[in-house]
Amino acid sequence: MLFINRAIASLKYHRRNSIVVVSGMVVFMIVALALQMLHQIETSISINFMQNIKMFPQSVQTALKYTIDALQQSHIDMLGLYEHYIQYTYLGFFLFLVVVHLFSLHARQSELKAYTATDKSVSWISLQLFTEYFLLFLLAYVIVFGLGIILTFVGINWLRDLNQQLFAYQFPNILTTVVKTADDNRFISNLFHQQFTYFNWDELLAGNTVYINRISIFTSGIRENFFSFFALVILAIIGSSWVGIHWWRFRLSRKQ
Repeated sequence: MLFINRAIASLKYHRRNSIVVVSGMVVFMIVALALQMLHQIETSISINFMQNIKMFPQSVQTALKYTIDALQQSHIDMLGLYEHYIQYTYLGFFLFLVVVHLFSLHARQSELKAYTATDKSVSWISLQLFTEYFLLFLLAYVIVFGLGIILTFVGINWLRDLNQQLFAYQFPNILTTVVKTADDNRFISNLFHQQFTYFNWDELLAGNTVYINRISIFTSGIRENFFSFFALVILAIIGSSWVGIHWWRFRLSRKQ
């Protein structure tokens, strides 16, 4: 309890740093949440695409084999793209915390001297600093939770459209010119004209027939957000505290 009381008092005193940290956390966490939602939307569309393809007769699947393979690979590439963006967001969050915290340590040398004068260990000081950032993380998470609800129930169609636009941008020849010959065009036109399926060619490509479970997407994304970013807070703050304080004490001993 003493750790928490001291942490709250410190956060109030260093109000500007607290605002910067919370704001940065919210930005990185909401970006990661949106990317995780996009990944789940694309996963649903990819699965639905293959299920829809299976509705065609085997002869049709054979005739469209190269087109189907290309589209399937495109969905896989999109999923990989989102995964890379999520990893970049995690890395940016980690570096943001390390840089901000090291600057904060530099500005809090008087506090470090007070801790040192009372024979506090580096581990004790690191834990105290981590408590401060943990409270900031909880505050940021509550904000992201609220924004995530809005994003899920108000912006899900926007995310779906964004995914479709990214798909079209990443693979411009697939959505518009998947088939290159007049014979192929006539084949696909006749195929859907005969109403083998309840969807048309554009809907098959764009995934417009996919049902998106908003609750599932939100709960999965927000849960992954908490554990992933909490682990990064632990690594960034405790690690940079340990290194930063040891370096500060080393420099202090050299001056003496």
